[in-house]
Parts: sequence; structure tokens; C-alpha cells
Amino acid sequence: MNHDPMVDETRRVRERLLAQFDGDLGKYVDHLIEEQAKDSDRLVTKEEVLRKKHESEETR
Repeated sequence: MNHDPMVDETRRVRERLLAQFDGDLGKYVDHLIEEQAKDSDRLVTKEEVLRKKHESEETR
């Protein structure tokens, strides 16, 4: 079996994150939502992307 360093690193990060949140994915998701709320002014919505795409197509 071949070992891929990227896969190995991904698994290490996953294990570290799971340990940080006691193996509870719900806690991890709650953490992500809290972090996202801190930077809500930097988030891009799907609607914004589609609107800008539509606007750029109109100017062609």
C-alpha cells in the first residue's frame, strides 16, 4: 500500500480536530458557526456570486 503524505497530513489534522472537540462533530460544527459569525462581513453568499456573474454577462 502506498502512503500519500497529503492523505497522512489530512488524517493527522482530522485526529487533532476531533481530539480538540472530544470526538464530537456537533461541537466542531458549533465552533465553525461561531467562527464564521465573527467574520460575517467577509463571507460571500451564493446569491452574491450569481448576481455578479449575471451582471458581468450583461456587460458583454
